[in-house]
Amino acid sequence: MAAGSSGSVREQVARIETVGTLPEVMTRIMELVRDPEAGALDLAQEIARDPALTMKLLRLVNSAAYGLHRRIMTVPDAVVVLGFDEVERLALSITVIESLGLDRDSVRLTRQLWRHSLACSVACSVFELRYVTLMPNLRGAHVAGLLHDIGKAVLMQHFPETYAGALQLAEEGHCNICEAEQEVLDGYTHADVGRWIAERWDLPHPLVEAIGGHHEPDIDAITEPLAHVTHIVDALCNTFGIHSGPGTSCGDINPKSIAMLPIDNDLASAVRAQLNRHQNLISAVSAGAMF
Repeated sequence: MAAGSSGSVREQVARIETVGTLPEVMTRIMELVRDPEAGALDLAQEIARDPALTMKLLRLVNSAAYGLHRRIMTVPDAVVVLGFDEVERLALSITVIESLGLDRDSVRLTRQLWRHSLACSVACSVFELRYVTLMPNLRGAHVAGLLHDIGKAVLMQHFPETYAGALQLAEEGHCNICEAEQEVLDGYTHADVGRWIAERWDLPHPLVEAIGGHHEPDIDAITEPLAHVTHIVDALCNTFGIHSGPGTSCGDINPKSIAMLPIDNDLASAVRAQLNRHQNLISAVSAGAMF
């Protein structure tokens, strides 16, 4: 993908057929996410319409990583035991990971990436709960947290040699991962790649901006609160030690983001508490139960 290869970076990403369309089940689940009237039964019915997703979901919740004391036999049972938000997050995670593919040669990095993405999704839920009344566009913020690094997943899976060069630059300490990506991707980063994928999937505009702007929400074109909350939780999870890979610096949170979504001690404590509460989910990914 480096300069001199066949076509521009964007053209090469556009030729990836496996990420050309958003899976139908994921589209339906995301519609439920944005519907305040949707309930647990609606979610269970949508998941049950996809036998493969149902099987993978039940296998995951019954894995040793979850450590449940009873066996979960149906999706409605999973919703009762784990809750609507947890099952929805699991279903979306399984679907998007399957859609984007897995880099079997970089299992550790793949697990680290999705562990970080799930942690960001959990943290986004806390901000969503706090601010959604004032900012209705924050509904579904946890989806932005889950998907914000899809560009990295695409690069790891479909351009492993080129992306390995970026990771090496970052690991050697010469620069952070975004600077390293710009070095090998003709000036682009995983955020740019993620934006292109989100646009191909025809995701809602606020979600596209959150994915494309989670590192730079101060760009004039990015005014969506979803981009700011994604930027904040990305930085917070890095600060908490839940990194997405080499060269991921904690970084300063943009003042514009803080002005829009102030963080007090109660909010920071709530984020930590939610991360602890969802440790089973995050540990399941880290242990490879989802792969």
